[in-house]
Amino acid sequence: MSNNSAGQFGGGLAVAGNASVTIGGDSSVHSNNARNRSGGGLMLWDNAKLVVTSGSSVHSNIAEARGGGLRVVDNATVMVAGRSSVHSNIARNDSGAEVAVGSDARVTITDSSSVHSNAARNASAGGMYVSGNATVVISGASSVHSNFARDSSGGGLRVSRNGSVTITGGSSVYNNTADTHGGGMRVRSNATVVIAGGSSVHSNSAQYGGGGLKCSGYCRCEPHQWCPCARQQGSQWNGRRDGFL
Repeated sequence: MSNNSAGQFGGGLAVAGNASVTIGGDSSVHSNNARNRSGGGLMLWDNAKLVVTSGSSVHSNIAEARGGGLRVVDNATVMVAGRSSVHSNIARNDSGAEVAVGSDARVTITDSSSVHSNAARNASAGGMYVSGNATVVISGASSVHSNFARDSSGGGLRVSRNGSVTITGGSSVYNNTADTHGGGMRVRSNATVVIAGGSSVHSNSAQYGGGGLKCSGYCRCEPHQWCPCARQQGSQWNGRRDGFL
């Protein structure tokens, strides 16, 4: 599915009303454009379901607002599995992010899959923006890497407004860059991040503060030991944290 355009939502595909879509067999959704709003590749809402699997990808899409690759809201669910990826997408404004997740939505990145090489211009979050009671799980040696937040924070991920992210199963957030704070992750108040199961946040950079992670919400490493993400030069912790003492 490629080279499509929408004036508002879902440049490639808009999915709603309990509909279910599977993208598999090394397929792709690419080079689509949401000209004025969100979801350059796909927009999902109202309990919609999406599975991206078997080496498939959502790539090279553009959104004027949130979600250059995917915009997921209103109890929609997405699973990216089987070495699949969301990559090389662009979000230009309005909190950016190539996977923008909000309003009780759920996203799972698993089975050596990745969100990488995306860029948010003039907006927050290069890779993933998680807010509004949304939940993201990154597991099974998956990764968020090589993303860029231009003129803002959260190169890899930005988590705010009761958003929750769990990174587990040897997964990683690395080689992300933010022009301001939180090269790997920016965790705002009323947000939660848990790093467990041999996972790590490493080799990220930010121009001002929090090269690995800038946290003013709740951040936890398991087991209780000095977390590898805190070892990066310039990491900052202003909120509640466990496992860093």
